[in-house]
Amino acid sequence: MPRAPFLAALALLLALPLVPAHAVQPEANSFLQPGTEVDTPAGQCSLNFVWVGGGATYICTAGHCISVGQRASTPGIGAWGTGVMDLSTPDFALIKVDAAKVGLVRYDVQHWGGPTGVATPSNTGAGALLAEYGYGIVFSLAEPTRAKQGVLLSLDDDSFVADTEAVNGDSGGPFIAKDTGRAVGVVSEFNLPLSTDIGPTVASINAALAAHGYAVTLQTAPRSGALV
Repeated sequence: MPRAPFLAALALLLALPLVPAHAVQPEANSFLQPGTEVDTPAGQCSLNFVWVGGGATYICTAGHCISVGQRASTPGIGAWGTGVMDLSTPDFALIKVDAAKVGLVRYDVQHWGGPTGVATPSNTGAGALLAEYGYGIVFSLAEPTRAKQGVLLSLDDDSFVADTEAVNGDSGGPFIAKDTGRAVGVVSEFNLPLSTDIGPTVASINAALAAHGYAVTLQTAPRSGALV
């Protein structure tokens, strides 16, 4: 997937790893779903997929976006959840949704729909087209540019590498395989060259959740017309 030519000009604005951005134009949101903006004491990030279990609803983001005990909020919704788990390896955090806000949760990725399941090395290989939605700097100013695409370079049980347009502020956002809608992973960091994005897989997050005693299940959703 060719990169937008002006991305090179953004290089001086970016850091390794991806870090939360700071909103310049907050926009009201109606739902809490993969791709929605999330604001925390660390800054502005994007929400990942939804897990449910034990009578609770959780939404994932990157581990560097929120710490345990910190509150999460979203423009138009207000404060809605609390960080209950954050790890550096894999880089993800779990936010427990307040009972009063669970009715605002949707499982489908903004714009794209899905996830339809979990991407693994056996069903998703290098060269697969990827789709992502998030509130990265510059791209967050308009809905059409929040929906981004890319190409998967590698995928194993723990991490993925992709050539995408994810930037600061996209941290935590969802990657899905465009042709199947399967959940690939979490926007975490980029490496050199600029176009190479790296993050933990959903499979590794499932394993980490189980290891920490969370009996939860990834929530799926049909693909939208944008994916088919």
